[in-house]
Amino acid sequence: RCEGKHKARALFTATLPLREQGRLGLHAYLSHALLELDANREPAVAARVLEAALQAHPEALAEVRVVSTLARALWMLGRGGDVRALFERALERAPGPPRTTRLDMLDELMRFENDHLLAGPERLDELRRRRRELVKGRPGGATAGVAGAAAREEP
Repeated sequence: RCEGKHKARALFTATLPLREQGRLGLHAYLSHALLELDANREPAVAARVLEAALQAHPEALAEVRVVSTLARALWMLGRGGDVRALFERALERAPGPPRTTRLDMLDELMRFENDHLLAGPERLDELRRRRRELVKGRPGGATAGVAGAAAREEP
């Protein structure tokens, strides 16, 4: 990175054969995306890198760090609606048994919506309720859609 963003991009470009073979690890994508986002202030490039990571590593959608980094890039690009859809998709795909993954993802969604003023009081209440259900281990917890969850009655 000390030689500038063009050298860093050239290094990532040099990994193309590894990417084509599916041999480039998720952390290489995430590292490059963070470099583009935080050091180079290039959210469009960071988003493209992370979208490529999700293509190559679908399991990355369960990684809170990947999802939150992509969410920041999308937010910086003015794609707030895509941020919510991204988190909801990630919550659906998060592994079930270690509830901490879903819980962490839901906490990150709540933090993001609160910090960026995406959510009104009703939405935050809905997210809190979904979190309580997940902690209690009730079926449908973090993966229940907002519309479907609103139709259920609170005990």
